[in-house]
Amino acid sequence: GFADAGFTGRSLANKLVCTRRGPALVQYRCTDETGLEKTVNCFGGTSWVEVILNEPVTYYWDFDNPANFAADGPTPGEYLFSNGHTGPVGKQADGVSAQVKAAGTQWVVKFNREGLVLGLVAPEAPASFVVAPGAGAGGVGIESSPPSSHFVTYGGPFTEQPKQLMERLRQTLAFRDQPETILHALERR
Repeated sequence: GFADAGFTGRSLANKLVCTRRGPALVQYRCTDETGLEKTVNCFGGTSWVEVILNEPVTYYWDFDNPANFAADGPTPGEYLFSNGHTGPVGKQADGVSAQVKAAGTQWVVKFNREGLVLGLVAPEAPASFVVAPGAGAGGVGIESSPPSSHFVTYGGPFTEQPKQLMERLRQTLAFRDQPETILHALERR
């Protein structure tokens, strides 16, 4: 249920190639038989992973266990969308009908009193995000969305308030806001 780009691709084998093996970044290129390629960037010491697709998709999910956040589980959680819409995560027993959707948002996050967070960001452009209690209903994702090809998933402990965490990930990892390097004339000593 991680980086699920939908339906037929769920059961396809992927060819995995490790393209970076450094201490700060491990990168895998995952390609299935349809040609969908996922570049997965795992950064040392972080609780998030970046996924870049070679083709934009309108469906993308990270599923989780309902025991993490579902209202009828041991650690009920709350959700928050980038537009400020918030509420309790639904019940696993309600299945897909417990999904909450928000179009035109850039991220969704769910969190619980135990300090666990699961969030998804589309750094470049607004999408149609969905949050659900877990299992077959989904965890965090986009569905029937404007196409996106760049996602960041956070899964781990609270390091800061969920809104600040998700905004920081969105701003830091957006391709349009890349840092600039300027090389001035070289001088001899």
